[in-house]
Amino acid sequence: IKNFIKLPQYNNKNFTVERVIIITGNKPRFSKTNQEFDIQECIKLFHLYLKAANLTDLVEIRVGWRTQDLPVFVRMIDKDSNWGLNNGLHTLITTLLQMNMNGYSMVLPDMVGGNGYQGSPPAELFVRWLQANVFMPSIQFSYVPWDYSNVTQFNVSSISRTFVNLHQRYAPYIKAVMERSVSEGTPVNPPIWWIAPNDTEALGTDTEFLLGEDILVAPVIIEGARSRAVYL
Repeated sequence: IKNFIKLPQYNNKNFTVERVIIITGNKPRFSKTNQEFDIQECIKLFHLYLKAANLTDLVEIRVGWRTQDLPVFVRMIDKDSNWGLNNGLHTLITTLLQMNMNGYSMVLPDMVGGNGYQGSPPAELFVRWLQANVFMPSIQFSYVPWDYSNVTQFNVSSISRTFVNLHQRYAPYIKAVMERSVSEGTPVNPPIWWIAPNDTEALGTDTEFLLGEDILVAPVIIEGARSRAVYL
């Protein structure tokens, strides 16, 4: 939290906001405004919010501007529960790459299976989404494996346990890569051309990504597929 709210580059700047959080007791309420706020006043409000909400130093934010150096999770935009490039599973990877290349490497992916706004994700999509998510910094559930207890083609809970355990197994490495990102500015999940910048095939690959510079991740993201080609 101390690092998050320091913001030294904005100490002498004011800005106008349309909405500000007002703290009353233990609950924040929202008040519309068009007045100008000093950045230090907003930092004080943020202090109060953290105290009222009893938050720890694990912070998630939804937007950022010139804050790539702050060690906080940046939430990925909500994803729709579909397979393709229309804000679906494929874009879980492309958005991950875009955020890392913009310097926001502490990516908090959207929930496994997508937002379900057009209906709950089917079991296959849920499982493939989780598999794609394993080597990203964090896994977030809203839909859960036991939502699919009536599925008979495969055991969603068992498969999910396997891949959550795999994420846990690699958690020390993921943490080490994140710490390196904070100290050196390197991406956590770069595109594969990061280690082969002159490889034209790698430059056009958006269905694979790296964890650090040692692990290549190539998830299955096509509905009904049981295998895939991997570019090494």
